[in-house]
Amino acid sequence: MNEKSVGVVWTLVAYGAACLVAAATAVGLHQAGLLPAEHTQLWAALVADIAATIAVFGFSAGTGNHSMYDPYWSLAPPLLLVHWAAQGGSFSASTLIWLAVVTVWSVRLTANFYRGWPGIHRQDWRYDQLKEQTGRAFLLVSAGGIHLMPTLLVFAGTLPLYAMVTRPTPHDLGVLEVVAAVITAGFVAVEWWADEQLHAFVKARHPSGTILSTGLW
Repeated sequence: MNEKSVGVVWTLVAYGAACLVAAATAVGLHQAGLLPAEHTQLWAALVADIAATIAVFGFSAGTGNHSMYDPYWSLAPPLLLVHWAAQGGSFSASTLIWLAVVTVWSVRLTANFYRGWPGIHRQDWRYDQLKEQTGRAFLLVSAGGIHLMPTLLVFAGTLPLYAMVTRPTPHDLGVLEVVAAVITAGFVAVEWWADEQLHAFVKARHPSGTILSTGLW
């Protein structure tokens, strides 16, 4: 098995464990009655999200590769949306169209990560710089800055999805919502196009230091 395959296996194990930790956390909170009466599923998801992040951090620290967390950005939103829809929300036409858009975004971004990731032996060069700059404090920097802070930012970005899927009176898909979904899908297409141009540029093996200065990218 090559280095990239080993890395893929490790991430699958890490994220499988993170899902189990998140589920156990959410169930435990409900059974212990520790959740607020209002927006119960929102708070349960937040704490479970943080617990899953801690689990992934454990794998990052254990493997010495903090890029283990990078796919979390794109994997969390569709899972949160499905969770909220299943737990007292609604799988209305509105929910399904947004689930489709968010899932396409998620699959594209996650695939783009694995496409450029050489494997478990290589992490994001910016993390290497942080490690050099912070020394022994790097694990704390990684826990707070590379893992926890992005998790909170992504969670905040999903709040409109929570509001949409749990609204008291689900309504038919409106024109404005369709327009918003089309625009969002258009931005996903722009991201894909830009990344394809960058990959083609890198594959062409230009001299070191050359910067892509043409095209959408």
